[in-house]
Amino acid sequence: MLEKMKYYFDRELLSVLTYSIIAVIAGYISFLVNQPKAALVVMAAFLAISTLFIRFALRIREKYNWYLKNGVMVFLFVWFIAWTLFYNLNIVI
Repeated sequence: MLEKMKYYFDRELLSVLTYSIIAVIAGYISFLVNQPKAALVVMAAFLAISTLFIRFALRIREKYNWYLKNGVMVFLFVWFIAWTLFYNLNIVI
């Protein structure tokens, strides 16, 4: 039982970490695009690519609800923070 829980939490941690790293990259690229609608398209493309990456490369096969809790919400939150920080840093510099 304990080994199964460890495996489950390892997958969650790996998923959240992967989504967070890709979200920061997507936030920076969205900042470089410099148009809000195009930034949303970039964000959606990176979200789809990262979900496919996690499904196939990391061999995590779960239902949609699992991805929503362990990645998509984290991705959106981190992307928005990264995009806002890069945008505001550009104004200051």
